[in-house]
Amino acid sequence: MITGPNQGLPTTAPVEKEPKVLTFEEFSARDKANFNAVRYGNFYRHFDGSAEHKARWYYGKFEDENRELVMRLLNKIRDMDESRGISTALRPCDRLLYEAYVIMRGYRVPDEELFA
Repeated sequence: MITGPNQGLPTTAPVEKEPKVLTFEEFSARDKANFNAVRYGNFYRHFDGSAEHKARWYYGKFEDENRELVMRLLNKIRDMDESRGISTALRPCDRLLYEAYVIMRGYRVPDEELFA
């Protein structure tokens, strides 16, 4: 028969750590092997008029709360010159895209879903 408190056993459930939000440098890094590949994958497609990305569960909330940022990104991405490659064309959008990324991560959307 065991008596006394359970020593050494946790008394509360462990708290799961939230996945790390990328730094701007990590977010905007380009793939050295394929310079045309951006770290954030298809994240920019949220702002290119793509119905697929606009239909995602978190986008409506983001759009409602950040109308000015959405409009700035829609205009920048619509007007970008892709003739030198998508990675180069997106460089001027990196800061705004990162701002949108941080907000969406605040909705607990994983990178895998945001970048798909």
